Amino acid sequence: MFRIVHLSDIHLNKTTMKDANTFVYKALEQDLIIYNNISPINIIVISGDLVDCGSESFENDLQLGLMTFEESFIDRIAKAIKLPKNRFFFVPGNHDIAIIHDEA
Repeated sequence: MFRIVHLSDIHLNKTTMKDANTFVYKALEQDLIIYNNISPINIIVISGDLVDCGSESFENDLQLGLMTFEESFIDRIAKAIKLPKNRFFFVPGNHDIAIIHDEA
């Protein structure tokens, strides 16, 4: 059986990251370990809004926000269920774009 996990709207935010790691990501990780032990997960799809507000909480640095998402979320799940990172697929959402402020 081929198993796909679909996640959406993670909205990683620097100011709430500690609580998210402690409560949300830990619980998700534990559930995914259980599901993976029952039958291996083949792919994880994340459909949009990996970060919140174009990485506004990361000083509007989208690259930093997405790298932090990879380190704090993807790496953690990949390691927990022993799923290679090339088995994670993303569809960007409206929050996954850089916000450009016009100073004029």
